[in-house]
Amino acid sequence: MSSTTSIPLFVDLDGTIIKEDIGQMAIRKKITDNFLNILNILVRFILFGKPGVKFYVSKNFYINFNTLHFNQSCLNFVKEAKTLGRKVFLISGSHELIVRIIGERLDIFDGIYGTRKNYNMISYNKVKFIQNTLGLSLIHI
Repeated sequence: MSSTTSIPLFVDLDGTIIKEDIGQMAIRKKITDNFLNILNILVRFILFGKPGVKFYVSKNFYINFNTLHFNQSCLNFVKEAKTLGRKVFLISGSHELIVRIIGERLDIFDGIYGTRKNYNMISYNKVKFIQNTLGLSLIHI
């Protein structure tokens, strides 16, 4: 195995695998279903932070795969990496409930991770998660 194929590939969902932000779609849907859900969102944000809000808007969100705009170039890149023997992980700031549904439907990832209770999988938190949970060091080129 060459050094390139031993380096895992981490791919984001929102704006990368799909052109939309699925978390924002879930929030908009929750608010359009009932405008008073804004209050629920605000209370959850105060009590549980962003992970709590992401769970609240994601737990009953229906994903219509026919309306999502998949980034075919990105999917082709991921599939090529898989054929070369690389491990590929989907890691997203959206809640893991939604990320898991999309990731399992695509069936090309070795691991699927998203925001979960008390852990907002964004920015530096992604790096910490990769290092601490997956036991991988990120290589800076």
